[in-house]
Amino acid sequence: MPTGSEQDPVELVCLGRVSVDLYSEQVGADLAAAQSFRRYIGGSAGNTVVGAARLGLRAALASQVGSDAFGDYVESQLIREGVVTSALRRDPERGTGTIALAPHTGRGFPRIFLVEDPAEFAMTPARLDVDLVRGATGLLVGGTYLSRPHLRETTVAAVAAAREAGTKVVFDIDYRPAFWGVVSRSKGEDEDSVRPEVTEGLRAVLADSDVVVGTVAEFRALGGSRDLDEAVRDVRGRTGALLVVKDGAEGCRAYPGDLDAPVVMPGFPVRVLNSVGAGDAFMAGFLRGYLRGEPVETCLRWGCACGAIVVSRLACSDATPSMAELVTFLAAADRTEGVREVSPLLDREQVATVTRYRARTGVGVLAMDHRGYFAKLAADAGRAPESISTLKNLLLSAFTTVSAERPGTGVLVDDRFVGQTQLERLTDGGYWLARAVEINGRIPLDFLGDGDPAALIRTWPVDTVVKVLVRISADDEEAVASVQRDRLRGLSRICRSLQRDLLVEILPSPGRQYAPGEVPTLVRDLYAEDIVPAWWKLPPQPDAAAWHAVADVIRHEDPHCRGILVLGGSTSPDLIEAGFAAAAAEPLVIGFAVGRPIFHDLSVRWLAGEVSDDDLVAGIAANYRAVLDRWRDAHRESR
Repeated sequence: MPTGSEQDPVELVCLGRVSVDLYSEQVGADLAAAQSFRRYIGGSAGNTVVGAARLGLRAALASQVGSDAFGDYVESQLIREGVVTSALRRDPERGTGTIALAPHTGRGFPRIFLVEDPAEFAMTPARLDVDLVRGATGLLVGGTYLSRPHLRETTVAAVAAAREAGTKVVFDIDYRPAFWGVVSRSKGEDEDSVRPEVTEGLRAVLADSDVVVGTVAEFRALGGSRDLDEAVRDVRGRTGALLVVKDGAEGCRAYPGDLDAPVVMPGFPVRVLNSVGAGDAFMAGFLRGYLRGEPVETCLRWGCACGAIVVSRLACSDATPSMAELVTFLAAADRTEGVREVSPLLDREQVATVTRYRARTGVGVLAMDHRGYFAKLAADAGRAPESISTLKNLLLSAFTTVSAERPGTGVLVDDRFVGQTQLERLTDGGYWLARAVEINGRIPLDFLGDGDPAALIRTWPVDTVVKVLVRISADDEEAVASVQRDRLRGLSRICRSLQRDLLVEILPSPGRQYAPGEVPTLVRDLYAEDIVPAWWKLPPQPDAAAWHAVADVIRHEDPHCRGILVLGGSTSPDLIEAGFAAAAAEPLVIGFAVGRPIFHDLSVRWLAGEVSDDDLVAGIAANYRAVLDRWRDAHRESR
């Protein structure tokens, strides 16, 4: 979800830990009982920089990852989030920090550190981009990077560069006893375990800080006293910084100056799923206000709200809200004096402003997910079903040939006749790829994977688009329509949960045709059922006005929809050209999904033994190019 442009000045540099967090999906079970995990960016600096970027700050991360696949993941995910990665270093000798953890309210958060001596803990002053720090509005440093001599030296150097340039220094106490050797690393959470040497180490940058943020336990550690008031007085005696004390669900209070006149901000009562990362989210919300010159009260409120949103979700960085989510949450809290259940309120906002980080671009899709159609072709030719797999591999060869020449291409496939090797080839090639999830021809709608789409989709690469075809008409029998709505709604929510793009294709029920104005009505009705696809694949409309009508519905219901693909069906080239001319005038129609007009005739001849493999590939590629040309020309003429 990139924000700003490469030329915009950096507002925030986050110096500190970034890792890969593997969260157990079995919430409430400890690690011994964990069965499956989901991967996210972790580490306090990693979490905060993602949160800051989602809230609109031009934010950069100064840290290290390994020269390994997890390092590739961290860097690519940060770029997707709009984080500046010029100061993210690669360490060829160490692995990327990796932690497995299990959200468990009864036992803290047991975790296993899977990489000893990770790259994030090998940062040195020589690897610090001091020019980036000097040019930023603010620098965030954390207590964990004060726990080791070379990390402390790096932090002190960054703070010195910031002070010299007038960059604001924000100190997150971020006391993690495990990193200071106070408790075993498996425990992770025991902030009350304090030693004098820890207190002394945490004070290394205190005098040079403009803001100091920490929990009650962290201020006790920094102030060297079990008594909070005494600890805060000790900290005040060492710095004139704005002091912000977080107190979990109770909210927070800030001391701009006199300790007798704090600014108090209550928390937001929400249902808690996982409190890990709440402090990092608070920091992101606070910094969004602080670095843009908002009043202290606003900074604290935004921080508390971001923390509340994150504790209602599973992960850390991935749970942090966008500015749109934050605004929606606060508006609802003002109306109702609280938001207990966060997910129903913000699910759509998160999908629209976080999950869909890719820009809207045109795509011409070769649709070859047909199953019953190809089975019939093979049967009619007297060929074994295995010939369909061979045929589809040849079609894929034609697709990749054209894709190598032209941008903006994509392919829609099925799992029945396209093998795993070919699917991996498409994934590794970075192609726009959609896979069918419905059982071919089944009414009411049903799904592959023994009817469990979640189990199936979870095995697909995250960038794979989930395509579902549903045959619906306005006058369907209610018994059938109700089942189809329920199953589509469930699939839409599964895709939201698993962060997959959903493509919904609608066609008329068998034996029927759409009446004028029926498609916009059906689309509106599906949105009303909480069915929110990233893509629509719609049959040709009679004219530009009809396309504008359906697009207006989509824009109103989901401004972040990636776009509409127009079906080719089994029409002739002339009809495709006429359909493209009507569709191209509508900006939300950004491409097409055409199959049979491209490959039907040649496939029949190949199955009959009349066309060689090479001639089939060359002919399909030529037909695909011709359709791409027709779409390009239609766009040119419509402008």
